[in-house]
Amino acid sequence: MTIPTVNLNNPSPPQSTHAASKTMSSETTPSENMVVLSDSALDWATTVCQPIPNEDEQWHTFLRALAVVGFDQWLNDGALVLAGSYAQSSPPAPGVNFHLNGQRLCIVAMGSLSDDRLQVPNPTDGGPAPQLYILVEVQEEVGQVQILAGLPAQQLQQLPVVSDPWVEIPVSLFTLSPEQILVTLSAMQPETVTAVTPGASSFPSPLQRLQTRIINTGQWINSQLDDISEQLAWALLPPRTVGALRDGSPLRNTLDEILQELANHGTVLPSYARGVGGPVQVGDVTCQLQAWAWPLTASEDEPPEWSLLLLLGPADGATLPVGTRLIVSDQNGVIALASLSNGADGAYLYTQVVGTQGEAFVVKVDLPDGESATLPPFGYEGPIG
Repeated sequence: MTIPTVNLNNPSPPQSTHAASKTMSSETTPSENMVVLSDSALDWATTVCQPIPNEDEQWHTFLRALAVVGFDQWLNDGALVLAGSYAQSSPPAPGVNFHLNGQRLCIVAMGSLSDDRLQVPNPTDGGPAPQLYILVEVQEEVGQVQILAGLPAQQLQQLPVVSDPWVEIPVSLFTLSPEQILVTLSAMQPETVTAVTPGASSFPSPLQRLQTRIINTGQWINSQLDDISEQLAWALLPPRTVGALRDGSPLRNTLDEILQELANHGTVLPSYARGVGGPVQVGDVTCQLQAWAWPLTASEDEPPEWSLLLLLGPADGATLPVGTRLIVSDQNGVIALASLSNGADGAYLYTQVVGTQGEAFVVKVDLPDGESATLPPFGYEGPIG
């Protein structure tokens, strides 16, 4: 199929309409993930692909261009306003074709929902590889695209290694929902390049050295403080105490409020839950963290699970900066994110996750000025239950 010609001397980048930022909801409806492409977006995709001589390649590149510009429009107009970038003077590549916050994305165009496999450039074939794949359905006949799902690049490791320039990806591997894509993208940080400047120490900080070991929450259940928590200057909290890290802490009266909110959603902190609390230094800001853990009751045919409740607040007499984020990740990527917004009630953030034995969670605190701190992984070693 030949792309209709548009009389434009140079491919002009499409103009996006920025909607007001909205609060991310717990559910994302299909209509929120459907993008009606603007006329300028359609014109750009058409024009930028015109120089491609092969008709079949031109058509597939055109669909990819619609997917890329539609994804960019979705970010600008969606639940989180995130600024990405893509090449606007040349056709989008089949591999890395979108950048956001220093991360490499591959926007994959899907023309038919009946397809069960897709082809992408082999990520081991040299050059920068994508870190996240985004699947986008293109409905070119009506000028629409729909954001379908995401796939972290590390999950491709389960596929057989091939030497071909292209690899096939089962569509079933794309398991991140559009909402999870937004959470993952908002938590992405630029890749860190370690460089030793003159006069600077090349030795890792104490926190960096601890990150290779696990905070064993299983010891808390026995009223024992694990070694890592002790080195972080944290302390055991009395059972079911109303969050007093020390007298006057802004967290003192917030635990009951959080427990009540969790109870309203069916989660009750049991009497055998145990927690620790202490400082977390992020740049020049000292935060206070509480972490509560407890085993969950499991049936005989299910693996035992444990729960982790995290509460982050400011130091005495201070407040958390607006934009502070509490991020929790597992081996597959970000699974929970809490962010302090303007007008938010209370001066704290909290989140809860559930894992199985042997599963660990990495907790990161981000400040709006770019400073961040990543804690050693939280795990549960020893028998559960």
